[in-house]
Amino acid sequence: MPKVKVFLDAGCSKQILLDDGRCIIEIKERCSFAGVPRDFEEKRNKIARETKKRIFLSSELFASVREGCELKV
Repeated sequence: MPKVKVFLDAGCSKQILLDDGRCIIEIKERCSFAGVPRDFEEKRNKIARETKKRIFLSSELFASVREGCELKV
């Protein structure tokens, strides 16, 4: 199972970069900019550089994601 390399809460979406190069983009039901991290640009740039394949989801599938955890994809 791949591990989460970078997790980014981007306000209206969540971006999850896995260590195998896949990036899962989940659309959130409601936008929340309170959770946008200070290192937003750094994480966004890392995701953009290291993504080989993108997977778009129309809803939230992974509820409790954090960096370093394994995902069943």
